[in-house]
This record gives sequence, C-alpha cells and structure tokens, in this order.
Amino acid sequence: MKQLKTVSILSGLALFATANAFALTKITRIEFFGKSSPNQMVVVGDGPIEFEKIDNPADKQVIFEIKNAQLANSNAGRRLDTASFNSKVALISPYNVESKHAVRIIVQLRENTDLSTVAEGSRLFVGIDGAADPNILPATGHGAKSVAKGGSSAKGAAAGSSGAGTGSSSGGGSDITPVSRSAEVAPAGTPEGRIDQFLDASSTKRYVGRHITLQVKDADIVDVFKLIGETSGFNMVIGSDVNGKLNLSLVDVPWDLALDTILSTNKLGAERTGNVLRVAQLSTLTQEKQAQQAAKLAAENSAPRITRIFPLSYATGASLMPILSRFGAGNAGTGAGAARDTIIVDDRTNSLIVQDTSDNLERMAKIIKLLDRQTPQVQIEAKIVDASEEFSKSMSGAFALGADPSWGGLGGSFLQGISDPILPGGAASAAASNALGMKLKIGALASMRLGAILNLAESESRSRIISAPRTVVLNKQAATIVQGQPVLVPVTVQTQNGSASSTEVRSANLSLNVTPTVTNDGNIVMQLSIANDTPKDLGNNQTGVANRNMTTQVVAESGSTIAIGGIYTSNDTSSETGIPGLRKLPIIGALFGNESKKVTRSELFIFITPRVLNEEVMSTDLDTKQSSAMRASSLANPQTRY
Repeated sequence: MKQLKTVSILSGLALFATANAFALTKITRIEFFGKSSPNQMVVVGDGPIEFEKIDNPADKQVIFEIKNAQLANSNAGRRLDTASFNSKVALISPYNVESKHAVRIIVQLRENTDLSTVAEGSRLFVGIDGAADPNILPATGHGAKSVAKGGSSAKGAAAGSSGAGTGSSSGGGSDITPVSRSAEVAPAGTPEGRIDQFLDASSTKRYVGRHITLQVKDADIVDVFKLIGETSGFNMVIGSDVNGKLNLSLVDVPWDLALDTILSTNKLGAERTGNVLRVAQLSTLTQEKQAQQAAKLAAENSAPRITRIFPLSYATGASLMPILSRFGAGNAGTGAGAARDTIIVDDRTNSLIVQDTSDNLERMAKIIKLLDRQTPQVQIEAKIVDASEEFSKSMSGAFALGADPSWGGLGGSFLQGISDPILPGGAASAAASNALGMKLKIGALASMRLGAILNLAESESRSRIISAPRTVVLNKQAATIVQGQPVLVPVTVQTQNGSASSTEVRSANLSLNVTPTVTNDGNIVMQLSIANDTPKDLGNNQTGVANRNMTTQVVAESGSTIAIGGIYTSNDTSSETGIPGLRKLPIIGALFGNESKKVTRSELFIFITPRVLNEEVMSTDLDTKQSSAMRASSLANPQTRY
C-alpha cells in the first residue's frame, strides 16, 4: 500500500484570509527554471496560497494541492515537459479539481529527491534537490507575509510591484501583464548578449525570448517599451521622437517577437550602443547614418595623399589592381567631383605604386599581404600495375602398326624424344620434343612392328609491369607527361587504283595528364587522364596497339594513396578430341585422343598519390583565411535593426 506524506501550509495573514474566505486565488502561471542551481518551480497567483504537499515515493511523484484556487487560463494549465533539462523533474502537470475548488500540481520525478518549499506573498517557490530561492522572481507586491501552519513565520514578502507583476500603464484602462510560458527559461547572460539575441531574432525571424502577454488599450508606447525592457533584462533608451498610443492584444508570445512587432508597426528602428538598445524613428536613424557617412567621406577626401610602393613576389600587379581599386580604397574618392586615387603597375619590377590616404594604404597593405602568397605546388604520382599469368597443359597419344625392315624376331625398345617413322606424322614430330613412346616387334609377324607414343606438355609464365609516371605542377594548372613506344601497324589505304595494304608508325603511350586544385581544407581535387597503351601481337607478323586509358575526377588528402580504377580478367579454356569410346578407356585411353587446358589471368590497377610540396605555405594560408573569416563574421554582425 502506498504511503503518502502530507504537509499543509497556509500562506497569508489571517485577516487577509478571512476577508477573502469565499474568493478563489487564480493561478496565473507556473514556471520551471531548469538551468538554475538548484532547479526550481515557481507557482504565481493573484492571492494568498494554502497548499498541501503530498509525497508519493512509490510512483516517484510529489503532489501540490492548492486550496481555494483555480487556474486563471489555459496557458497556466499547460503541462511542462522538462525532458530537455538536466533535471530530476520529468514532467509538471497542473489541473483544476472542481469538486474541491483546488488546483493540483503533479511533479513527476525521474528519481526520488527532496523538494523544499518557500511561500512568499502570492507565490510558492519549490526547490528541487536544494533550498528554494524566493529571489528568483520579484515579489508581487501584495504586501502579505507568509505564515506556516502552526504559527511559524516564513520569509517576508518584498514590497512594491515590478514589471513582472500586474499593473496599469499611464494609458487609461490598460492592463499589461507579462506571463511566462511553461518550461521557458528567461534569457541568461549579459545585457549585451540579450541585445544581440534580439537583433539576431529580428533578422532571422526565429524568436526564442521569454513569453509574455501584452493586452493594452490606449497605452503610451514609451511605457510599453519600458515594460519590455524590464522583462528582457537590458537597458533601453527611447528617443524623443517616439510617441503615440498603442492598442495590443498579444497573448503568450516571446518578448523579442513583441518588441519586433511594435517596432515594425510604428516604423521604428533599434540600434545597439554598448549594452544599451536605442529606439528611434527609422527616418531619424537613416538621416544620422547618412550624415555620418557624408562626414566620413568628406574627411577622407580632404585627407593628405601619400605615395607608397608595394613590391610583389608571386602575384602580378595587373591581377591585384582591380581588387585594390574595388576594395582597397574604401569610400574615398567616390563622391561627386572627388579626384580618383592613383594605382600604377610597374611590370619591370612587378610592383604597385599607390597614392592614397594613410588609412586606405594600410587597408591595401593588408589585402596585398593576404593575396601575394606562394601558389601551392602539387606532386602527382601515378602507379599502373599490369600483372598477368598463363598456364597450359596438354596430353595426346598415337598408336600404329608398320613394317620393320631393320630387325626381326621377338623384342622391344623404349623411345624418349625420338621420332618414329611408323607413327603418324603429327605424333612423330611431337615425339621429337615432348614424348614418351614404345615400339614392340611381334614374333609371329617377323616383318611387322607395333608402335605407340604419348605426348605430355605443360607450360607456365608470369609477368608484372609497374609504370610510375610522376609530375609536379602548380595549383589549378595542367601538366602532361608522356612516354611513347613506336609500333608499326598494318593499315589499308585508298589509292586511285583501289585499296592497298600498307603500314604506318603509331605510338603506344604511357601518359599522365592532370589538373589539381588544392582546397581550403588541404585536400586536392584532381582532373585526371591516364593512358597505358601496349603493343599487341596480332599474328601473321602483324602488330597492333592495345589502348588502356582512364579519365576521371577525384579528391584525396595530401600524401594519401587511392586506387582510382582497375580491370581484372580471367580466361579458362579446355578441350578434348579423340576416337569415340576408345579415348575414355582407363590407362590406355590417352593413346586414342588429345586433351588440353589453358588458363590466362590479367590484372590492371591504377593508383594515385598527390602531395602538396609546400605544405607550410598551405597551413599559413589556412590560418590566415580562418582569421579573415572570423574578422568578416564579426564585421557582418548586425548592430542596427531597420
């Protein structure tokens, strides 16, 4: 049976409770702070809170039942899914208990832990695995002191009201109440960080601020901006040209969305200066920017000109001149009637002669330092492996009967590698090289001899050819290396008398054609064309060219070896011929037939190894580019929202 532990606490003075005995406290919002230490849940109402805390360790639950209360709206009754926080709380579920005129809040835990409570004014603070902190939110200003059941006194409530409470603006009949959404955490960090958050949100339209509710009628716009500034947690300066009344009904929206909407609706702009967000009319901000730009141009145009010579090592003056004219001179000399600054290229010394202001010369010096760098140099090595093996074997036999004029009587002899005139011509010729044979004289037939021969042959060959063309080339430049072997190839030519056979010389080339591109991360992209042609015996004293080539585009790390292609072929051939029936006889069947088998295998693989030779230059370039990218990112950070 589950054991439940119940603790009851009455918040509020007895006099206050008696006067409101039949009034229900409205719970306006429930917040969970998952990034604070310890984690904390805050229950906010519009009156005193009397609650019971029920521990249910069997189900890993803690239940808070607030008596004489009800949820103010559907937003207050939303479930808080706290799974994204590193917290022992998994879910917070509030709901109304109509029969008891109470609000029940179930805190589902991942594991059982201690929950401490502090009631102050119209708020209940619950600390998860630590002491509750009543200073996490400003007091509501009811001025009541919490009294625990049994007469013990809790912490006193803070007096007064803040922007997070309920109040009225200077506009008549307005009601401005910021309400935090379930499980949302107020923006953390410095005021500068919060201003950056708003500027980023206004440009990307992704709003992540704390949720608030703004419902106003004829409210002064300055008061609304002040309230949003208090909620967002940064300093705000409102220009003297910002005035007017607002009618808003924004329920449960991020504060940065509310601020962006008000600025857009009223044609206002926001500009950051340090940790202060300045709000003014768009026309005012635009005029100020134009005046500042005009003053800057006037100062640059009136500044004295200085002449400076920049010697170049790797870049050419003609390639840098358009870049310096476009980006190096800043805005000087672009105004109406302003004199153009001078950039002259000296081809003999490969130098740039520049006449400009001191600031622009410094800017050009930085650009030249970044661009006048050694071009990466790449070594490309290809390995072409051509391996083949061939194996063949054959077995054949012959059997014959013929006259033997040389000798008579009963007898015999053994032959090896000797031709025998009584055997068939093919067998006799074969016997001269690879043959085992026997001849027998039959006594009953003094003038006849029986002859037989068995031919056995076997051959095996292996070959391996490794070709390794290598070349060095500058980045983004093409390189070709070729080694050719002349081959006399038969051709047919057309003449006025008809077709005629002829020959011509062709080249069997081993070639490598490559165009490398070194990427910013140090890899190498290669456009490759590799060929390894070989002479081929066509028979009949004729020769041809066997073409083997590959064209591809690959990317590889510097110093690594990759296989970019290969061909593997295997050819197995076997044949049998002979006298039907007799060639299948055991042992002597070989004398009545021929058997042969041939196996041919070939492999062709291509490997590529690229390597940047001047890697120290590449590493310097990468560091410089990363630093430049970081500087460009910081310069591109928006400081003004129009």
